[in-house]
Amino acid sequence: MFEPWLERVTKFEYNPEKSFFSILVPTSDTVRYKFLLDTLLCNSYNVLISGDTGVGKSVITSDYLINADQEKYVSAFINFSGKTTSKNLKDAFESKLEKKRKTLLGPPGGKKMIFFIDDVNMPQYDEYFSQPPVELLRQTIDSKGFYDLERLIFKKVKDTMFVTACAPPGGGRNVVTPRLFRHFNMVWVPNLSKKSMELIFSSILRGFLSSGSGSVLEGYSEMVVKASVEIYEKTIKDFLPTPTKSHYTFNLRDLSKVVQGILEIQHRNLEDKEMLVSIWAHEIFRVFRDRLISTQDADKFNEIVMKFMQKYLSIDWQKEEFVDIMFGDFDSGPDRDYVKLNAPEALVPRLSEFLESYNVSSTTPMHLVFFNDAIYHLTRISRILRSQRGNALLVGVGGSGRRSLATLAGHMQDMTCFSIEISKNYREKEWHEDLKSLLFSVGAEEQQKVFIFSDSQILKESFLEDINNILNAGEVPNMFGQDEYDNIVETLRPRAKQEGKENKDEILHLFVTLCRQNLHITLAFSPVGEKFRERCRQFPSIINCCTIDWYQKWPPEALYSVADRFFTEKESELSITEYKESLCRMAVEIHKSAGKEAEHYFEELRRRTYTTPKSYLDLIKCYLEMMTEQRKIVPDKIARYSQGLRLLAQIKTMVDQLQVTLTKLRPEIDKKEAETQQLVIDLEKRQKSAAETEKVFKTEAEESQKLFDQVQELKQGC
Repeated sequence: MFEPWLERVTKFEYNPEKSFFSILVPTSDTVRYKFLLDTLLCNSYNVLISGDTGVGKSVITSDYLINADQEKYVSAFINFSGKTTSKNLKDAFESKLEKKRKTLLGPPGGKKMIFFIDDVNMPQYDEYFSQPPVELLRQTIDSKGFYDLERLIFKKVKDTMFVTACAPPGGGRNVVTPRLFRHFNMVWVPNLSKKSMELIFSSILRGFLSSGSGSVLEGYSEMVVKASVEIYEKTIKDFLPTPTKSHYTFNLRDLSKVVQGILEIQHRNLEDKEMLVSIWAHEIFRVFRDRLISTQDADKFNEIVMKFMQKYLSIDWQKEEFVDIMFGDFDSGPDRDYVKLNAPEALVPRLSEFLESYNVSSTTPMHLVFFNDAIYHLTRISRILRSQRGNALLVGVGGSGRRSLATLAGHMQDMTCFSIEISKNYREKEWHEDLKSLLFSVGAEEQQKVFIFSDSQILKESFLEDINNILNAGEVPNMFGQDEYDNIVETLRPRAKQEGKENKDEILHLFVTLCRQNLHITLAFSPVGEKFRERCRQFPSIINCCTIDWYQKWPPEALYSVADRFFTEKESELSITEYKESLCRMAVEIHKSAGKEAEHYFEELRRRTYTTPKSYLDLIKCYLEMMTEQRKIVPDKIARYSQGLRLLAQIKTMVDQLQVTLTKLRPEIDKKEAETQQLVIDLEKRQKSAAETEKVFKTEAEESQKLFDQVQELKQGC
């Protein structure tokens, strides 16, 4: 006998103690798909769940597997990405299945294993246009096992079924070989209707409002949800993905984040309708507007929110009254209530206290400038970290402060910040050791940690594959050894007993749950180049499991504040008090003009160049370094020139003294000169007389010689 699906729908009861991610509102759709899953799996059929992104494929399947008969079934979750390899899948099989014999793997305890493989069509094609992980999965189903390439043996797999999920090809998803899908019974999950979305989220919000505020605000739950759904659908229609806006992809996860954010406020602070609308608008902006890359898109989104706010909530606020609204828990006293915050300027003293506290306890102190934009981003990151499974994707160019603000936000939430240390010999082995230590601390020791990871630390794309797995499933397949798993189980056993969990599988599932609960991954990526778009396409969890905060250009007031901070620190040392303001304005204008020239350069040559905040900081630091250097060089030059002037003065004095002495000696010199001239005349006369005498002597000598010659001749003749 047939019966309507609605008759099987159980009444939803909101439980405030329950985790938001474990809430599933039963509808005729969820009942229908769970029935199909149960019927097929009970008869050992593999199932393929397909449908557009964000329609609830993973949620429905995960909820079914978690609540399945634990006496009969054990489940494991695997997430594929663009960089998943066949070795990754083999490691996942070997880590989740027990070794029955040397060549036989199977589920523990005589149960049946159900592997849920999400995004099965994500792996990229290799050079032979095949997808190695997909082919390994096909071989496992076809041949009831797979080859171990290290030991060169065939390992059989028994009592194992597969549930896979995928969206249609496109956007990084590929066409999967029919040789795999022929083994599956396909179930298509259509997009949720507006009515279904309103039913699901209004049930949750109504339950939350009625549990604390009675009937005062409960009646607004449907209107808030209707406005949210309208904004969601309008956003999908108006903000389409493009090559420069590849992250403009919205799905039901985003809509659920809005409701999750509203549930963060305490009932004692939810005073009236205006406060409810304020927290709703804040969450709408954080989820949707913060990822928009331009002020034009942001202004357009503001208009959309204002339109539906007035239509459904009868609130006619001016844009200035709510677009910069902020909520946080760091300015509400020891209770850390999630409350509406004051203007950014009023938060500076409190934030300065947090910064000072961090610098006291850290070996690497930070020197931050709390201009308005920095405060907005800081409150956004803080909001993400305090939420369940809150992970952040901070997108901005170098020097925009992503890592520093994330570090401070983690400190504000009493969390420990962790980041890998890149060295010359850092490889996958060191990467996995760091991940093991991190996951053990958050999952087994239950520490709250923020993992800050930037694109400059991606030495291999496999790093992102592991990040993708942690974001989606809370674990990296086959990363821990058996002895390490045993250590995790023993460490968590006391906690598990409190929750009535005794066996190893339940404790390891608790470990994964605690990892997702206590670890907050913060990715700091740059939008420059093609890498960002490629990674968003290849690793969908980066977008789907993270809240995006896009860092736009620093406004002029931010540039001025940063320059003022740097110049103030060197004000007395460099004696620049008189022209400090001029220097600040000059730095701002140089940066702005460089940005304009970069745009002209792109228009003329179609080549993109960037003037980043780091460039601006380098400009100021370069000026201060040159100024400091010149301040050291100039005194030396002054001393050298002063010494030279003193020597010239001494020489001039000596010359003057010699001039006086010369003047006094002038008469005597003239007299001596006259005497000398007279002596010269006398000498010339004597020389002339001597010449004449010499001439006479010469004549007489010649005559004497002649006489001598005659005498000789006569002598010879005798």
